[in-house]
Parts: sequence; structure tokens; C-alpha cells
Amino acid sequence: MKAFVAALVGLAIGVAGTWLYMDGRLQPALQRITQAESSRDMAAKAAKVLEEQIANAKQAGEKLQASLKKLEQEATEAKDKLTRALAEKQAAEKSAGELKTQAAEAVAAKEAAERALAEAKKPQ
Repeated sequence: MKAFVAALVGLAIGVAGTWLYMDGRLQPALQRITQAESSRDMAAKAAKVLEEQIANAKQAGEKLQASLKKLEQEATEAKDKLTRALAEKQAAEKSAGELKTQAAEAVAAKEAAERALAEAKKPQ
């Protein structure tokens, strides 16, 4: 019976020693697992933040494209107005030139008429 008890005590000591040895060996692995899980969680949070930033950047890009399209449309309208204004200016300048010519002809005709009248009034 002493031998049995001694065997049981030896077995208990062996199991306890093995347990302590394995616990010492497994503790760093458990710590690495815990660190890996923590790193994974932080990476997931960082990925979520990046996804939000990408979504915000896409929205900003879309707004910028809409603004650019609006500005291009306004620039086209302004160019069209300027083209029309230049055409109207050229037409007005042409009309002004024609009116100056007519005015000069009218002045010349008036002077000729005045000379003719003066000639007609001269006693002969």
C-alpha cells in the first residue's frame, strides 16, 4: 500500500510538474494569441475608418465634379453671351459707319444746296 501511495504521490507530482511545465510553455503562446486578437480588432477599426474616409472622399469628388460641370456650363453660357455681344457690337459699328457716311453725304448735300441757293439769290 505504501508503494501504491508513493506511486500515486509520484504520479501527482509528475502531473503537477508537467502541468507547470506546459503552462510555462503555453503562457507565451496565449499572450501572442491575445495580442493577435487585439491587433486584429485594431486593424478592423482602422479599416472601418479608412472605408469611411474613402466614402467621404468619393462624396467630395462627386460634389467637385458637379461643381465643375456647373462651372463649365456657366462658362459656355458666358462665352455664348460674349459672342453675341461681339456680333452686336460689330453690327452697331457697321451701322455707325453707314450713318456717318450718310451724315457726311447729307452735310455735303446741304452745303451744295446752300451754295446753289446762294447762287440763285445772286443778282444777275
